[in-house]
Amino acid sequence: MALGAKGKGAIIIISTLLVGIVLGSVSMGWYTRQRLRHIPNPRFFERSTLRLIEPHDDAQREKIREILGEMAPRFMELDARHREAVHTLIDSVNAALKPHLDAEQWARVEDRKRHFNEMTRKWGGRRGGPRGNRREAPDRH
Repeated sequence: MALGAKGKGAIIIISTLLVGIVLGSVSMGWYTRQRLRHIPNPRFFERSTLRLIEPHDDAQREKIREILGEMAPRFMELDARHREAVHTLIDSVNAALKPHLDAEQWARVEDRKRHFNEMTRKWGGRRGGPRGNRREAPDRH
């Protein structure tokens, strides 16, 4: 069965749409990774710093690891405080918004909050090291 002009046009439009969605998703992922690449993650800071420095020998590598190891608790504490401050700010914004939203709007805010908490718990909140060693994240509602 031969396709008419409308059928061919529809296939071209749908194909263009799908290619646009794929390219948009890939480029957004790349852009996000590029922006986040420069934010130091406390768990991976030592590894990325060692890669950056490229120590000359094992003695230098161990000295660098020692220095970075001493600083790791401070990075972790700063990261935890930052995350708590962000959660507190979000809670304040939600409290200010709630009186001005209807039930349906508030349900969407709650759904987003629940999804964010699930993702944070899944990622371990970058607080506890390897997945097997992390503490349970407190349930934030």
